[in-house]
Amino acid sequence: MSRESSYPSIPEFQTYFFKKALAKGKLKDFVGFEIEEENVKLGNSMIDFLLKREEEHVYVELKSCSLALKGEALFPEVPTKRGTQQLLDLAYAVERWYKAFIVWIVQRYDVSYLRPSEERDPKFKKALLNAINRGVVPLAYKTKFIGLKLDVLEKYRSRSVSYTHLTLPT
Repeated sequence: MSRESSYPSIPEFQTYFFKKALAKGKLKDFVGFEIEEENVKLGNSMIDFLLKREEEHVYVELKSCSLALKGEALFPEVPTKRGTQQLLDLAYAVERWYKAFIVWIVQRYDVSYLRPSEERDPKFKKALLNAINRGVVPLAYKTKFIGLKLDVLEKYRSRSVSYTHLTLPT
């Protein structure tokens, strides 16, 4: 029998990690972007970031993930009405010619891919698939702490994992 496990999530870790990696140019999808605004209102949601590169603007919503089962990272751990609404609003932004990303910072190194936890929140999964079909880009980065360093950043979009080993000093 396999066991599901969840590490305690470090509060605000995903924001700290994203800002540091963005500033160091470590996130290939966001190279050249700078933070224009944090906690920006979009529709009925607050979205973590509005990024800017020259005249291009993109919305980025971060999610923290620490739940795992059989090598899969699962999100969400509990039903999330707020997360579902954010997906609807990100999709609306895409319809208005903006780019929009939902980015998971996975605080587990023992997983191979991420999937929506339909068992915990089927509405979130439905909203995620709808948002992706409308143009919202899903990304996930898994992380690992090694001593005083935050080490190993890996980006994966689906079941296939691309390994990029980076070190970000704390």
